[in-house]
Amino acid sequence: MADDLNAKVVELRVLVSAARAMDALVEVYARLIDLAALMVEHGKKSEAAAILAYIMHQPDVPYDEYDRADDLWIDLEAELCPRVISDARADATFMTLRGIIDQAFAHFLPPPDPADA
Repeated sequence: MADDLNAKVVELRVLVSAARAMDALVEVYARLIDLAALMVEHGKKSEAAAILAYIMHQPDVPYDEYDRADDLWIDLEAELCPRVISDARADATFMTLRGIIDQAFAHFLPPPDPADA
C-alpha cells in the first residue's frame, strides 16, 4: 500500500513539474486537485484544504476544475475545525504556485535534489 501511494505521489510530482515547465497551469491545477484528493484519502485533510483553498483562490481555474476542488472543499468544511478552514483561506491569499507545490509534496516526499534541476 505504501509503495502504491508513493508511486502515485511521484507520478503526480512529475506531471506537475512537467506541466509547470510548459506553463500549462490548468494541468498543474488539475494534478494538485488529484493530490488533494489523495491527501484526503490518507488522512492529510488540513494539508488538502491548503491546496484546495489556493486553487479556488486563483482567477484562472476553469470551471470544471474549480467544481472538483469545491466538491472536496465542501466535504472538508464539514469535517475540519473552522480555524483550519479559515487559516487555509487566509494562507491562499499570499501563497505562490511554487510555494503551494513545494508545501504539498513535502507532506509525502523529500524535496527534490537541486542538482537535478
